[in-house]
Amino acid sequence: MFESIDIVEKLKEEQSEFSLTPLQDVLDKEAANDLKLTQSIKSSGGNPVSIDLPEDAVVFDLAVIQRICEDYRLRFLPGKFFKAEIPYEALIRIKEMERKTGSEIRDFMIIAPADLFDLKDEYEDPVLLAPLGDNRFLFIHKWGNDMTWYRKYIYYPIRNFETYLATLFTLSFVFSMIIPWNWIVRERWLYEESFFYYRIMLFGSCLTWLFVMSFYYGFVSRKNFSRSDWNNVYFNK
Repeated sequence: MFESIDIVEKLKEEQSEFSLTPLQDVLDKEAANDLKLTQSIKSSGGNPVSIDLPEDAVVFDLAVIQRICEDYRLRFLPGKFFKAEIPYEALIRIKEMERKTGSEIRDFMIIAPADLFDLKDEYEDPVLLAPLGDNRFLFIHKWGNDMTWYRKYIYYPIRNFETYLATLFTLSFVFSMIIPWNWIVRERWLYEESFFYYRIMLFGSCLTWLFVMSFYYGFVSRKNFSRSDWNNVYFNK
C-alpha cells in the first residue's frame, strides 16, 4: 500500500487504456482537408471570391502586378496552370486567412516565372493571391527564394518595344564610340577630318547588326515582350 510509485509504469498503464483513435481521426481529417485545399489551388480558374477583408489584409491592384511582372519577366496566371509543389506553409496561410475572414477561399492566382507554369502548347519565388474582383487581389503567401536584384535589369531590353529600342540605340552608340579609329580607316588625318561621318556610319552599322541578330533570336526562340507575356497562358505567343 505504501510502496513507492514508478511514474513510468503508471504512464504505461494509463496509455494502455487510452485510445488513439480520436486523435488519428483528427489527423486524417486534417490531411484530407489539406489535400482538398491543394486540389482547389491546382484547379482554380482565377474567379473572384467574396470575403470580408481583415484590417491587416494586403491587397494589390492589377496595374501594380502587371508592372512588376513586366519588370521581372514573370507570369500572373490562375492556379490551375501552376505545376510546381504547393508548400504546406501556403496551406497554413490560407487557413489563417479563412479564419480571419470567416469564409472559404477556393480560387487563387499565382505570380511566378514562366517555367513554373504548365503553359499550353507546351523554385524561385511564387506569390499566392486570391482574386477579389475589380482588378484587386488579396495577398496570401510567398515562398521560395527572394528575387535576385539584377533580374529586373537583365530583362529590361525585352520589357516592351520601347525598352528594346532604347537598348539597341544605347548599345549601338557605345560600340560606335569605343571601337578604335584604326579599325575604321588607315590614315589618322582622314579619320580626324571626318570623325562624325565615320562614327555615324559605324553607329548605323551596329544598330542594323544588333537589330537583325536580336530579331532573329527572338523569332527562332519564340520570345515575346514581357508586356504581352505577363498574363499569357501560351509559351509561344
